[in-house]
Amino acid sequence: MVSAVRSVRPVRPVGPVGPVRPVHIAIDTGRCIGAGQCALTAPDVFTQGDSGFSEVLPGREDGNGNPLVRDAAQACPVAAIAVRLR
Repeated sequence: MVSAVRSVRPVRPVGPVGPVRPVHIAIDTGRCIGAGQCALTAPDVFTQGDSGFSEVLPGREDGNGNPLVRDAAQACPVAAIAVRLR
């Protein structure tokens, strides 16, 4: 059996309405309780620091093109994460 080889274009992240736009992410450290839902939802953007509280990974403050950033913010049980379009 011979398989055909197709060229594949790089895939751009796509959100519900189109390409994912750069965002600015802020965590209210006074409100965060360290539940870690953000890190579970978007682990390439969020982590839990040594203190146990959520942090944005260095260089990922723009969301890193991850369409799950808004889902991660919504998963926060105390609404400590703000995601704003740039």
